[in-house]
Amino acid sequence: MSDSAPNGSGDPDAAFAAVSDPTRVAILRALAAHTRETGETTAGFAALRKRAGVETPAGSATT
Repeated sequence: MSDSAPNGSGDPDAAFAAVSDPTRVAILRALAAHTRETGETTAGFAALRKRAGVETPAGSATT
């Protein structure tokens, strides 16, 4: 049995770097809150974006 994560993503430095971004943390928190409230482990992009208060750049998709 291997100690590494699937797809070779077991690098702790990479994991901490990913969650050091405030937008990513907000999205993770929004997903966690959604899961607690609904029991669903998935949520649509637009719903998560709205819940996390994340703005999209002008001209990008908002759906």
